[in-house]
Amino acid sequence: MTSVLRRLAATTLVAVLVVWAPARAETGEAPPSTGASAAAAEEEEEGEGGASTPTAAADGVVAEAGEVTCSDITYTPASASGAQLGTLCTPSVVTSHTTVLLVHGGGGYQGSRADLAAWQEVYADAGVPTLAIDYTLTGDRGEAAIYPLAEQNVKAAVEYLRLVGADLGTDRVVVQGHSAGARLGAIVLTTPDDPSFAGPELRAGVSDAIDGFIGFYGYYGGDQFEAEAYYGSASRQAADAVTNAGRATGPTVLVHSIDDGFVPVQHSRRLAEALQAAGPGGELDLVADAGHGFDGYAQAELTEAGRRSADHLLAWLSRH
Repeated sequence: MTSVLRRLAATTLVAVLVVWAPARAETGEAPPSTGASAAAAEEEEEGEGGASTPTAAADGVVAEAGEVTCSDITYTPASASGAQLGTLCTPSVVTSHTTVLLVHGGGGYQGSRADLAAWQEVYADAGVPTLAIDYTLTGDRGEAAIYPLAEQNVKAAVEYLRLVGADLGTDRVVVQGHSAGARLGAIVLTTPDDPSFAGPELRAGVSDAIDGFIGFYGYYGGDQFEAEAYYGSASRQAADAVTNAGRATGPTVLVHSIDDGFVPVQHSRRLAEALQAAGPGGELDLVADAGHGFDGYAQAELTEAGRRSADHLLAWLSRH
């Protein structure tokens, strides 16, 4: 582990020692819901039991990344209503044409970019640049509903990576989101350059379309914790990635535990089926004997199951 990432991981552990989702699950709170869709999902689940040019490494072969430079940047445009920060990590030897945009979980009301420090380390070791971001959370604007600020934040981060891609040695952006972050990533996947998100939070003339999406234990049909407080009176049509699957701009891998008691696996099943039916394709990677956050989310290192997922995803990125 590089010294920079060690400090980042240590900061994470001081601030967040317990994975958010299991902690919320212990309180007895129901999974995210906008009504009947989440209830139906539970019923169905119960019935199931300093950059360089990329090197010419062969598919599936991971080159040594060398030194890694991590720096905190502001990824939102100057016109945005509030500045949002990200941690950009760039290996000295870049082995991929893709930058991975990491979006943390936390139900939309907590969490931070530091929660994905272990994933930044894994990708850095493989020579893949990453940007882990903070975004607007419920409560950041007082009692006002925040939708669609968080979604616009992720789109603004994509735009930022489009603008600096040449410096990083990459020309593709893949979003990897975890839980609530997966929800945001799926919305970005299925609303490319959607004018309903346009405004001062985004940059005119820069595309927010992404080249692929990785979703860990997400919920995708417009569901959200404390939905009324999050959405207010806004239409939720653009937030339903399942309905909008036909607009997806790239291949997708959805990773979910079949034993996830917090966000049932049926959420990922539905999106995968919708993507497959619509044409873009959605790969579903099911994990047994594990719960929500099984990969080592918000921990200093990935778990064994998380490491297996990482190996799969690095091979997937190489193929695509």
